[in-house]
Amino acid sequence: MIEKNFKTQIRVACLGDSITELSGYPHMVSKRLGNNYVVGNFGACGTSVLLDSESPYIYSEALSQAKKFHPDIAIIMLGTNDAICSFEQNELAFIDDYLMLVVNVQSFDSKPVVWIVKPPPIFGDGMWLNSTVLSYKVIPAIMKVATRANLQVIDVYSALDNVCFFNDGVHPNCEAAKVIAEIVCQAIVSR
Repeated sequence: MIEKNFKTQIRVACLGDSITELSGYPHMVSKRLGNNYVVGNFGACGTSVLLDSESPYIYSEALSQAKKFHPDIAIIMLGTNDAICSFEQNELAFIDDYLMLVVNVQSFDSKPVVWIVKPPPIFGDGMWLNSTVLSYKVIPAIMKVATRANLQVIDVYSALDNVCFFNDGVHPNCEAAKVIAEIVCQAIVSR
């Protein structure tokens, strides 16, 4: 059935870190959008934007698989794992590395439309990640990437800023995943 509909269905690739891979939001997006869409989850736990990190998303198997998926739309939600105390020293590299990732995705054979996402807030400063760095450094850097690359932004951060639907302060629970899915779906259908 998918082979038959390959050319008629809109293919949406959800790229990101563990928030994408584990939250279930891509599956919820698929259910909400219905049969005219095929949604793929290309999250990779622990990945980041910065090339000078332990696990840059650009080198992940998930990105290779996303390319083979031939998406019409790519939703990129990264930055959470970059929200560490040393980020200020890496802000320019983050912007350059995110732009490189965007260009890489835009150069897929399918030439997808790319949206980047302001990731959900961090509640507390556990797991080496810093909520202040995310809010005041990473999010503004993501906005600079969007401006430079002329990309639409999906604002998950603001929608979840005052609601702690996060089991460990970082990873969204089912309620937060529903909010993320709703916001992503709104962006897709309004394009």
